[in-house]
Amino acid sequence: MQNQGYEYARSLIEASLDPMIVINTEGIITDLNEALVNVTHKSREQLKGTPFDSYFTNPEKAREVYKNVLDHGFIINYPLTFIDGVLTDILFNGSTYKDENGNVLGAVVFARDINEKKRIEKTLDLDNNGNYKGALTMLSDITKRKTAENNLRKSEAKLKEAQTLAHISNWEIDLKTNANFWSDEFYNIFGLTQEEIKPSLEIFISLIHPDDYALAKKSIEKSFETFEEGAFEAKVQKKDGTIRQVFTKWKFEFDLNNKPTRLFGTLQDVTDRKNTEAEHKKMVNEIIQRSKNLEQFTYIISHNLRAPISNILGLSSILRGNITETERKKSTNICLVPLIN
Repeated sequence: MQNQGYEYARSLIEASLDPMIVINTEGIITDLNEALVNVTHKSREQLKGTPFDSYFTNPEKAREVYKNVLDHGFIINYPLTFIDGVLTDILFNGSTYKDENGNVLGAVVFARDINEKKRIEKTLDLDNNGNYKGALTMLSDITKRKTAENNLRKSEAKLKEAQTLAHISNWEIDLKTNANFWSDEFYNIFGLTQEEIKPSLEIFISLIHPDDYALAKKSIEKSFETFEEGAFEAKVQKKDGTIRQVFTKWKFEFDLNNKPTRLFGTLQDVTDRKNTEAEHKKMVNEIIQRSKNLEQFTYIISHNLRAPISNILGLSSILRGNITETERKKSTNICLVPLIN
């Protein structure tokens, strides 16, 4: 469950009380958690895209952190002093992260503040040889992390239910690594499983029905030229051959240098809505046609009734003697002919 795995990992990162930093192979910060924001008193936007080594008293030693991770795959308890208004002693632990092909993309490191630990150590009694007379036990309250994990699992379950009911999914492309992922409902809309297909923009476009393929491809290509938001509605063909109507829209995310780093969007199955709209349109057209037919029928009835009534009125005038003899003869001929026929 690629998207769920990503969201779950993200929740663990945010639940960590220790600052977490993602560093690319050039030593630039590409991601972080809220704990780092709280420690540095800087926003995510201010931290992203900046050199990792610029926040320490010894930048050269700081560079060794991610270099050791990239060279050896991990690092354990690497000491540095962090500058955050005051000097904070930190131990770094971390490892590399890779793409789906096993290529190293950068390092993920966690910083543990050891100032408090050092303060406690200074209060401990030592023997004549400098050894501790007792043992130091440190406990970490993980209640908040566990609560965050439980809340995340509940949120993910509710999101999945909502997407299934609304037939709406989400998709995303990391433009730096070209890593793609689709939500569960994305696969469901196309009648696919995560085991049988690897998500990619090319695969997505290939699923568009031939009637709408050119329009969809053009819309996406235009967005990559302008980096503006885009959308299109098109027919798609499911694995079982069923034709469905979908609507997708997307937008770009940019770094501090205004370079696009992420493309994300939603895709919704609007087949039922389109069918309802078609039925409604058909019903409205039928009502309009019936109204026209009724109007024409009323006109015919009115026209057919008008002649006999005129004849009756003419005879009535004759009987009352309100017309001259010439008019009487003329009216009599006009009125009696239709009645005789």
